[in-house]
Amino acid sequence: MTTPSEALADALKNLEGQVMESYVDGWKNYWKLVTDVARNPASLPAAQKQYLTHIAQTAPDRLSKTFQAGVQVCGALIQSSGQLANQIYAQTAQDLQKASTATTKAMLASHGGQTPPATLSEFTFEGFVDETLSRKFLVSNNSVQPVAVALHVTNFTPDPGDALLKIELNPETFYLTANEEKVVECRLAIPASLAPMTEFHATLSAPDVPSLNIRLNVKSLGPRDVFLEDIPTA
Repeated sequence: MTTPSEALADALKNLEGQVMESYVDGWKNYWKLVTDVARNPASLPAAQKQYLTHIAQTAPDRLSKTFQAGVQVCGALIQSSGQLANQIYAQTAQDLQKASTATTKAMLASHGGQTPPATLSEFTFEGFVDETLSRKFLVSNNSVQPVAVALHVTNFTPDPGDALLKIELNPETFYLTANEEKVVECRLAIPASLAPMTEFHATLSAPDVPSLNIRLNVKSLGPRDVFLEDIPTA
């Protein structure tokens, strides 16, 4: 499977090849016109006609190939930047969660071991139709007692209608011993029937973990205009 970075490199190389091929072909035919006329000035009308005919026959195809190569570069850029953004977002979310865990420990100490008020985090799932998005967060049991965690997602508002907005949680239920941690992944596929450019909201929580309260934002960007796929070599 080709990675987004490799796809971008291949697309740029293809675009460069198309531009150079068009440039070299145009220059070779222009130089032929000049040399033919230099040898026989009387051949100017015929040589000029031959040159213009060649340009008229080859230009549309070369422009089409160059345009297609440019579209591939744009698509590869979108894919590459999208993957990089997801990686940065996931890493940032994890770092923020670790910082939040440290803050929770300090708050527990300052409250004499009592559970502090719930803090609201936020995840945004924004993508094209049929795109699967993923976010991760860390759940920590900082107490000396074991705890069973059962995650729950509320219904989305406004009502998405017939569109099935399903947040997949892995794991959805789990058990934490004292000072144990667990990484939870949230996955969502943007359904084709979801109204585009409308933000839907839900809340992820766990009854036995009052401090776990995450706002979920979902937005469809509609169908993707540019598609990229690997073509198997013969």
